[in-house]
Amino acid sequence: MTSDIWKVLLVDDNADNLAVLRDTLTPAGYDLFFANSGEKALEIAKQVHPDLILLDVLMPGIDGYETCKKIKENERTEDIPIIFITAKKDAEDIVKGFSAGGVDYIPKPFYDEEVCARVRTHLELIDLREKLEKRVQERTLELKEANEKLDELSQQLSMENDYLREEIQSELSFGGMIGQSEALKEVQAQIELVSDSDASVLIEGETGTGK
Repeated sequence: MTSDIWKVLLVDDNADNLAVLRDTLTPAGYDLFFANSGEKALEIAKQVHPDLILLDVLMPGIDGYETCKKIKENERTEDIPIIFITAKKDAEDIVKGFSAGGVDYIPKPFYDEEVCARVRTHLELIDLREKLEKRVQERTLELKEANEKLDELSQQLSMENDYLREEIQSELSFGGMIGQSEALKEVQAQIELVSDSDASVLIEGETGTGK
């Protein structure tokens, strides 16, 4: 629904039926549109994009089934739910209406209470669907933002791990270089020579040079 008022298109070639539907639905506050043929219904559907269509089956020119199919074939109107109004009550006719794209049907002669109840139910379903779609879009956006944050944290953690790995490798390499120096090997050899005696070993080097 693009506004606070539901738009309902009523389609019937019988002016008396349109008048009854108008009197039945006007108290509910709907914005009503009228068409007396399938061709006219197609024009109005494209222009105003009603929230719901009540469509008579038996009409001159293109009948209700064909009108419904054409509405569903147009991407601008394909999402509009259609309720058939028909005197045909055979199972075959009812199935034909659903196959054409209808979501419900109201048998003729119709009763005011039934018309109001079915119209209200389908408009409530539309409202619920739109709310669910909005919630799904919000959750999708939230998940997208969360995934982007996780990617950023993952990249940061990877960079920190690389830095730590380089630091550890640098320290290990430095320790290996000291352990393999000739000066240190010579000192270790002298210590081993006197390790079994009471002699003391004096290690001399240049003051302040580390030698």
